[in-house]
Formats: sequence, structure tokens, C-alpha cells
Amino acid sequence: MGIWSGPLTVVEGFQLSPQQKNLWLLRQKFIPEIFRIDGAILMEGRLDTVFLKAALLKVISRHQILRTVFAEQQSEPTQIVREATLHFDVERRALDNKSLSAKLDEVFARFCETIPFRKNFPTFRLSLVKLDPESHVLLVGLPALCGDAESLGVLFDEITAAYRSCVENRAMGDEPMQYADYGAWQTEVLEDEEARQFWVNQNVPAPQAWPLPLARETTERFVPGSISTDLPVRAGDLRGLNSDFPALFLSVWQMLLSRFAGGAEVWTGVGVDGRKYSKLKNAVGPYSQYLPVRCPSPKLSAREYLQQSRRGYAKAVEKRDSFAWEFVGKGPGFTPVMFDYKEERSHTIDIPPVHFSLARTSACGEPFALELSVQPKEKAFLATVRFDRSRYHEADARLILTGFVTLVNEVVQHPDRNVSAFTSE
Repeated sequence: MGIWSGPLTVVEGFQLSPQQKNLWLLRQKFIPEIFRIDGAILMEGRLDTVFLKAALLKVISRHQILRTVFAEQQSEPTQIVREATLHFDVERRALDNKSLSAKLDEVFARFCETIPFRKNFPTFRLSLVKLDPESHVLLVGLPALCGDAESLGVLFDEITAAYRSCVENRAMGDEPMQYADYGAWQTEVLEDEEARQFWVNQNVPAPQAWPLPLARETTERFVPGSISTDLPVRAGDLRGLNSDFPALFLSVWQMLLSRFAGGAEVWTGVGVDGRKYSKLKNAVGPYSQYLPVRCPSPKLSAREYLQQSRRGYAKAVEKRDSFAWEFVGKGPGFTPVMFDYKEERSHTIDIPPVHFSLARTSACGEPFALELSVQPKEKAFLATVRFDRSRYHEADARLILTGFVTLVNEVVQHPDRNVSAFTSE
């Protein structure tokens, strides 16, 4: 097991960012261990563990959020940055007679069962496991307070760049933006009443007031589940819509939600990566968030609905820096119904004689009742519905996913049909 820890000497203390404050409060209402990000970096070839240890120390030194602990001072949460050292061993497990993929699944599943963090303890978790003589897996994990799904890709890039710098004995690139600095800037933005007025005027409903299609009442704990299916849509299908795929999938998801809501006002939390500035591209932290977007009226053609949906989303993205649940009067808050579009990106690199790949990922940043996630594949798309098992049976989630796939095909074929005609079928 590899784990880093630091001396008790405090380097610096910071207040939580608005995003972290909301996540901290949500942790008090739900099982906190669920909100985490975990990844598995597969390393195939003759790995130099001395270089790997040095690389990890470089990465930890570059990113304050990786050496942050959380504590409560006078009942207020505080994030404290400490100096770090790395205690590193290679764990060997009895995984014989299994395929490499099966070994990966087993060690990753076990890692995801560990507690993501405790107060006053380091938050960045590491474990190096030797799968066979020529294969290792580096398991990395953070609580959602310290990272988002995109942070796993950033960590992969940083760790492999640091490993290369050790192999080639050269310096790394520019220092990344520190999340605490970003949080301080966002806090200043939110102090501007004019900047946050857009979100105040949206009258975003409290989470418990959002319509949830086919959901059942529950007093049970949040337990995430997921199902997936291929979505056979091609670029040529967009010719008559003047749209791109993210906008098409978001608008169809909104149409489907309106269909189930039976005329009630419908909202969708749309996933947005906060790394819009170039200096944030290699930054680790909870930059992503879900912005509440009101669904258009179904009294439009599919083409008109799509354009209105697109404008609503664009406006929300434009104002994303000034969004915080506490300023719309609904804190702590979250978007029960979500949409996210994941751009396809390959995380693989060769640093001879080792091939690195980001082989497994898992992320849950905040609670949800229902989420549609779409990700491009080689010749199609993968549509995934994530759902709260305390609110949905898997059969109901599958019905919703099937309905989405069917509606996408109908909208592509009949873009000028009224949306209410689709919802009546």
C-alpha cells in the first residue's frame, strides 16, 4: 500500500470555496463516502518504482489540493495545506489464474471500498499493486471536496509527465493554478450582487421540488446505480437540425423529462467543467458543477425547441462563475435530474519501456436522482443513465433510457414536428 502523510506543521490555511462549502454541507445529509473520485493507472512494462515515487512527490508538491486536510475550527470547515512525504511500498496480491482485466477489476473494486478521507487526515489516496511480473496498477483517489471526474485525467497527465521528467532528468512544465486561489477568486465574484442577480432571478426550485419521472417516495439512503446502451446516431443525422450532438442530446433529454412531468415546469442540471481558462487545464480540484437550466416549453417544433434549449444552456454557461446554491436561497443544493456530455479523450502514453493507460475511473461528485450521460465512441455514442436505487428500480431506469433512444431517433427523422406530438406517442 502506498500512502503519503505529512508533518503536523501547517503550511497555510484557506477557507472553503463556494463549491466546497456546498459539498461539505451535502456530506452532512448523505453518506459522505459515496462522494469521491477514483482511478486506476495501468503500467505495463519494466516499471522503475524509484522514478515513480519521485514522480508522485513532484505531483504532490505541484498541487496543494493533494496535500490538503480538512478540519473544523470554531465549527467552521477549513482546508489546511501541509508539507508532504511519501511512504511507498508495492503490494503483491494473490491474483493468479485471472486475466489482466479481471485483476484490474478486483483491485479497483477493493480500492473504491476504502474510506475516501477522514477529518485531519490527508485526502489523496494511493496504492500500487503488482498484478504480474510486467504489470502494475497505481490506484488514485480523492474525495469530491478535492477533485472532479476531469481531475482523474489531469492526474494521469501530471503523473506521466512527472515520470518522464524523472526518466529524462529534466524539469516539468508550468506550475498549475492552485485550487485555493481559484476558490478565493470565485468568492470575490460572488460578493458582487449584480453578478449573481441572474441566478437569483431564475427562481430555481429547491431540490425536493423538482419533478422526478417514475420515481418513488423514499426515506432510504442515496445508493447510485447505472445502466448503459449504444446510441446509433451519425454525423449525417444532424444535417436538418443545425445542431451539434451535445445540444441535440440535452434537448431530447429535456423533451423526455417534460413528457413524464405532465406539464409541470422541468429543470435539468447540466454538467459544466469550470476549466475554461488555459491556466486551469492542468489543475486538480472540484472545478466542475451542474448548473440548473429550465427546460423550454413543449409548444414548439423539435427544431425550435433545440435552439431554445441551446440558448438557455449557453446563458447558464456564460454566468457559471456567479452560481452558488447559497445565493439562490436553496443551500445546500444539488440538481436531482442531470445531463452530462463527456468528450472522448484517450489517456494513454508510452514512456519506454512502460506503457501507461488510465484503465478504470469512477466518480460521484454530488447526489442525484437521475442522470443521463452521453459519451462518444468510435462510431456511435454510449448513453448511460445513472440513478438513485432508493428511488428507482432498474426496470424503470431502463424504460427511461429506452425512451431517450427512441425519442432521439424520432427527433432526427422529424425535426419540424411539434414536441407535444412526440410526447403524446
